[in-house]
Amino acid sequence: MPISEIPLEDKSRAYFSFSLRDGPLTDSLVLNLSARRKFSLGSVDFSFTTLDISDNNDSYYVRGASELLRALKTFVVENGFRFVFLVGSSKGGFGSLMLSARLAAELPCTHFRAVVFSPQTYVWPPNPHIPYLSYKKMIASAKKGNNDLEADLKEFGTAPLIEGQANLCWLVMYGNRNRFDAKAIHSLGKGRVMLEPLPMSSHSTILPFLCNANDPARVQRLVAELTSKADQDGDIAFDLASASNSKLFNEIINMLPRPDLRDLIIWLRKLDAEAANRMSTQQPVNAT
Repeated sequence: MPISEIPLEDKSRAYFSFSLRDGPLTDSLVLNLSARRKFSLGSVDFSFTTLDISDNNDSYYVRGASELLRALKTFVVENGFRFVFLVGSSKGGFGSLMLSARLAAELPCTHFRAVVFSPQTYVWPPNPHIPYLSYKKMIASAKKGNNDLEADLKEFGTAPLIEGQANLCWLVMYGNRNRFDAKAIHSLGKGRVMLEPLPMSSHSTILPFLCNANDPARVQRLVAELTSKADQDGDIAFDLASASNSKLFNEIINMLPRPDLRDLIIWLRKLDAEAANRMSTQQPVNAT
């Protein structure tokens, strides 16, 4: 069965970029939200239908969120996805939390899970614990008269609490040695939230899930690739100022073994399917 295309309004194309990976339609969808204006994690085969998304405006997936939510809701319903995983780090992590909570509320018979790494937990009102240049630029723009951005920040700038949403789970990884990230995580609400602190001072907590700590050469390549982007990316430069590449390398090498990101999603899909089977057979019907 062919996969229906994501229905994009003209505004959505201005705010976001999308790429649907080749492959068969499955009952599970991965929404891969990049932390930057380019797609990310292209080398990760999630084994399920995968839609890559990037935020063209570095707006933490807030600008144009209403259009994005409409498009994703229709895409999920038309293709009959039962399980949806939103994966992201940093900005993409915030987007995953924010979008998953709202989609789960509108589609109660679809199971949503956000799998996020060092996410921001709110971007409005202005958050003094987000030190990154991209964030400061966005807030400055909103305060200088970008009324549309400010309106979206007020509506979508907080990851909603998920208490009582049986079809939604969050798995949140963060560096417990990073003072900004550790402080942010504790603002999350209670409920179906799984927190996984990692012994890292870097904001880039996704890296241990993209390599094997027993392969130092692979770890070194990933760290070098991150370092090479610092000249063009002020957010990465800020992070590396507090967690040097050598420190980051050592933290990953000394970490207990972790599943890679692909295996983590497959394992979570199994858990979610088992949980869904235990739920009442009396389920509401998704509405477009």
